[in-house]
Amino acid sequence: MPVNLDRQMLHQVISNIVRNALQAVSPHGDQGRIEVAVTAEREAFSVTIDDNGPGVPEAMRDSVFDPYVTTKAEGTGLGLAIARQAVWAHDGTVNATSTLGKGTEIQFTIPANGVSAVRTD
Repeated sequence: MPVNLDRQMLHQVISNIVRNALQAVSPHGDQGRIEVAVTAEREAFSVTIDDNGPGVPEAMRDSVFDPYVTTKAEGTGLGLAIARQAVWAHDGTVNATSTLGKGTEIQFTIPANGVSAVRTD
């Protein structure tokens, strides 16, 4: 699907979200699961990254994309904040849903005719 975007920024978005998912499922060993799905629609494409990690505590769910918010002892809390900013730079949306003890799903959508977020000056 032809879409107007910055490939490097999209790579960063996916890398940051998958890295978070890997850290979440690593205690599960061989039972850890991460699924990535891409859906192309007429006017946008969506990427969904779903894991079976421990989930996000309810008190933190509204702030998972805020800078410096993390559930990990060694995390910086910047990965999802950077991902959100890159998606927003493409006129996209990003959402997270989570169930404690069952996992987290992050979905972002970028419109096909959105801005590329590439500086041209």
